[in-house]
Formats: sequence, C-alpha cells, structure tokens
Amino acid sequence: MRTEEGATGVVVHEAAVTIGRSVDDVTRYVFDPTTMPHWSAVLYEIGPIADVEPRLGRRLRANLKILGVKLTVEGELIELDLEARRAAVRIVPTGGDGSIEHRLWVDASGAGSVVHFWNRVELPQWLSRGVGEGLVARFVDHTATFALANIKDILEHGEEHNVSRLSLMASQELPGPERLRLDHGDGQR
Repeated sequence: MRTEEGATGVVVHEAAVTIGRSVDDVTRYVFDPTTMPHWSAVLYEIGPIADVEPRLGRRLRANLKILGVKLTVEGELIELDLEARRAAVRIVPTGGDGSIEHRLWVDASGAGSVVHFWNRVELPQWLSRGVGEGLVARFVDHTATFALANIKDILEHGEEHNVSRLSLMASQELPGPERLRLDHGDGQR
C-alpha cells in the first residue's frame, strides 16, 4: 500500500488485495456498480441501477458520507478495457469543485486474483480549507483498505448473494427512521 501527498490539494493513493477466487468472479463482482454499497466505506446509495453494463460514458449518481459530510456525486466511466479487466471512473460532486479519479483493475494470481485501487483525489475547496491533506490521505487509505477487505471477505466466503439481499431484509424488519427513538438513559426519548 502506498500513499502520496503531491501538489497542494491533491492526494494519490494505491492499494491492492489478493482474493482466493477466480479472476472472472472477482472482475464480475467489482465491475458491477450495484455491489459498491455492499463493500464501500463511504458510498451508501447508487443509481440508476437498471443499466449496470460497463461502457464508456456511462454515468451514475451516488450518495456518499465523507468525514461526516453527506455528498451527492456523479461518476462517469472514462476508461474501460474489459479484456484487460481495467476501468477508470471520474467522480465529481454535484454543484461543487474537486474530483476523484478512481482506477480499478483485476489481475490473475495463481488460483486467485489481485484487485488494485488507484485514486487521485483533488480536494474540494471546502475540504482543503477545513482539514489537512495528511488527514485526507489517511482517510483515503482507511476507506480503500476497508473496501478491499470487504470485497475479499464477501467473495472468499461466497456471501455475495446474501449481502445483496440485506437491504431488502432490513427494510422489512427494521423500523424506518421516522419511528426510531433513542433512549438517552434517563427515561426520556
């Protein structure tokens, strides 16, 4: 894993993980945008999901939570080589500055696969004025490590189908946010 702080307001980061599943299984999983909320540390909603076939120019919107701030972003697939199992997405906040270039590729490795993330983050002004690049670099490292570990665990344990059903199961069993009441320990809710 390597993290660099380059020009002011730019963070570049690389990370990779080896997964004990076939390169085709891993590629299919990580290239499917509907799986991103299952393994991402920051992305919790993505759409539209009716069209998940990878193709240049495909755009998706997503909701993220970064350092306690909720953002809506738009991502565009800017590079794609399915044969080489490589893709790149440019992600920009709606109505704001800054961007993320996220590159993803999968290599065969023995009986398994290696998933690589490469990110170049141009900090939006509100973030670069609010916190140091070092914090952002560590945050990017933590979120990439978390995502790669989740991908590894989900795939190596064959849980991809079960994880994909969690949202539906939770919506049927858990109360909605409007019904959620917190007990503050003093009998008050």
